[in-house]
Amino acid sequence: MVHHIKNIEKLIIIEAADIGKDPGEFTVFRPEEVESIKDLSGTNIHEWDLLKMLELSKMLGECPEDIQIVAIQPGSMKIGDVLSLDLMKREDDYVQKVIELVNDP
Repeated sequence: MVHHIKNIEKLIIIEAADIGKDPGEFTVFRPEEVESIKDLSGTNIHEWDLLKMLELSKMLGECPEDIQIVAIQPGSMKIGDVLSLDLMKREDDYVQKVIELVNDP
């Protein structure tokens, strides 16, 4: 993903994250407003840390200036789980928020 965001002016990332809220609730933040506390084992090539990836992109000079993350609290973070009913009920809220972010100068 690092090189795929090169030359993008505005990046909006929608991500499942444990943000300490009820399933389906969400928050919007910029990477510089938070610090990653994710503990990676280093034994799984599928593990990754979004914030560390954005830091790497910045070090390479390929990171967009305007990045916002829409973090949605899932019901479960287990691999293979499907979208929960709580999240499905709020799909329109997520879409509306992303439209607002896209249209915000």
